[in-house]
Amino acid sequence: MYSKSKPKTPTDAQLESIKRRYVTEGGKLIVKSRDKTRMPPVGTEAGVLQSKNHLSVNVKGTRLRVHHIVWYLHHGYWPTHAIAHRDGNRTNNSIENLVMLNLDTVQA
Repeated sequence: MYSKSKPKTPTDAQLESIKRRYVTEGGKLIVKSRDKTRMPPVGTEAGVLQSKNHLSVNVKGTRLRVHHIVWYLHHGYWPTHAIAHRDGNRTNNSIENLVMLNLDTVQA
């Protein structure tokens, strides 16, 4: 049920861009400023639904999953292990629904 993959680690420039561009509201990633014209308008939800039903955004050339960004903006550090959605709904990115897994304890 859970992915065992470790999240991509963004660069310092990407983390700064995330802090500048986005805020979280009710589990949604909201655009607070635009670095380029192809971004969604300020005040709208960011994220594109991917093949495994995760939302993701492009940050300086790298596609990052929204639930990792929500975790980062709430906790102040990038997740070091996989993040699971407690209710199984991969588009519900409220912080109460996200849990970082210890990869040593997840069984196949």
